[in-house]
Amino acid sequence: MQLSGHGRVEIAERIDIAASAISGTVTVDPVSDLDLSHTPPLGSAPGDAVQTGARRPGSGTPSSTNPLRTLRRSTHVKAPRTARPPDPPRAAARHHGRRGGHPACPRSVHQHGQPGQHDQPGQPGAGAGHVEHGPGGHKPTLTGAGSTFDAPFFAVAFTKYQQQQHPAVTIGYPAVGSSAGIAAISARQADFDASDVPMTARERSAAKGGAITQIPVALGGEGIVYNLSLPAGARLHLTGPALAAIYLGQITRWNDPALTALNPGLPLPNARITVVHRSDGSGTTYIFSNYLSSVDAAWAARVGTGKTLNWPAGEGDEGNPGVATEVDRTPFSIGYVEQAYSQGLLLPYAAIRNQAGQYVIPTSQSVAADAARKPAITPADFSIVNQPGAASYPISGYSWALVYTRQPNQATGQTVAAMLDWLTRDGQAYAANNGYVPLPPQIQQLARTMLQQVTGPTGTHLLG
Repeated sequence: MQLSGHGRVEIAERIDIAASAISGTVTVDPVSDLDLSHTPPLGSAPGDAVQTGARRPGSGTPSSTNPLRTLRRSTHVKAPRTARPPDPPRAAARHHGRRGGHPACPRSVHQHGQPGQHDQPGQPGAGAGHVEHGPGGHKPTLTGAGSTFDAPFFAVAFTKYQQQQHPAVTIGYPAVGSSAGIAAISARQADFDASDVPMTARERSAAKGGAITQIPVALGGEGIVYNLSLPAGARLHLTGPALAAIYLGQITRWNDPALTALNPGLPLPNARITVVHRSDGSGTTYIFSNYLSSVDAAWAARVGTGKTLNWPAGEGDEGNPGVATEVDRTPFSIGYVEQAYSQGLLLPYAAIRNQAGQYVIPTSQSVAADAARKPAITPADFSIVNQPGAASYPISGYSWALVYTRQPNQATGQTVAAMLDWLTRDGQAYAANNGYVPLPPQIQQLARTMLQQVTGPTGTHLLG
């Protein structure tokens, strides 16, 4: 696989977009200690991504409540693997260690201002870390948290929102993963969350601020990325059952007969497959495991679908950036990431056989084709994996913004509702060029219908 220096720099930039709150060593702490009151923008230095001592969920078993982890900045960068010498142009992107710090992002959402006054317990709008307008007309600051799947899209869209629509609004969004975002909104420590899977009934019942409204905000595909030296123009082909067997630890070498049969004439090496998966609670993992459960009975019975899994094989890394970095630096590895993280020629993605028997790669057209087969979704019926159609890419999904239906503060609620209304309509213009698919018209209407349910503390609807 010949890789240009330009391609490596491009994917390094894409990885950096969502590097906030991803790096560091971890210890486990209770969920009640989560603190996202300090939320610097995407692109801040790694040490600023989460306030020192802040907590966030980590991995756990499917039945766990996702115990939280303390993220601390780490200066350790794992040395590159030595199965093959690195290409010379690789130096530009080699700062990304699996557990080390990420360099500052070349693009940021905004210049982060001082947050407004926090609500006081016992007063309207009370809530830990909740942000409202500061005294004296200070800039309104919105605190978000969650999905790394959405981070590249949010980085561009939030910047445009501030520059072109509302220069007085500041939006902080640490990309800490879907489970961490759900924990933050549940604890009333964020104004909005983004998750690649809607909250479960159990999660909603645990939310301290009452009912949650869930709004579709993004549509994208997950690429199966791999690190193999293949002839120019060659692409790995996989079926769902073969992919499941790799992640079950049943196919362990690249030249396994099951893989060579799918790739006739392709010189697959006699090398052990390094399986890379997410270590944190992840909506990206939910979509991936949902797909595998839909196409492979053994996976469905043994592992199933969830944001956190009991992985039978492989090694974990945090966030889409962590998985992308680990696959990039590990020869003979395979992983799954949101499509935006595999662009730039650094990480090729496999062609996956869809329900119609066609091998398809994730593109805006193939993800849109998959979504078009299920035009009516709801927070309770949201999966679009493995839809029929010759052009459909089968590992696709929506991402959702989560907000409290009854906002504790009128001004902040109006700011959140207006921002999400823009994001799900005009903001979709920034989706296609960043590895996503603009929301279909009927889904944009669903988003507005959901937002019209959101009220202020007195019950007044925030959107007309």
